[in-house]
Amino acid sequence: MLSVWSSEPESGRFWELVKDQMHAVGETDASTGLPPLPDWASNYLGQMTDQERVNIAITLPDEAASKFLAQSGGVPSEYAEKRARAASLKADADRAVEDARRAAEARGDA
Repeated sequence: MLSVWSSEPESGRFWELVKDQMHAVGETDASTGLPPLPDWASNYLGQMTDQERVNIAITLPDEAASKFLAQSGGVPSEYAEKRARAASLKADADRAVEDARRAAEARGDA
């Protein structure tokens, strides 16, 4: 990915890759049922560790995470546990924000 960006904007290669991917959207990979990834994306994803892939996937919506993991080498065993932990932390953070908002309203700060 960095090699693609390093030559931009002189070469215009990045936008050519985007165009190629958009044309491939109608095609699907028989093994995943998803559009094929361009070579540069496959190479980039292939270099990621399972930990790096999980760290990205837990920040994505469920469907996007499933597609991302399918296209980047499958679902690592620790994904479900880390996804649940991330959801729990988000729920805790959302409650803390709501509590702070209510406290500010009660003080007349809001």
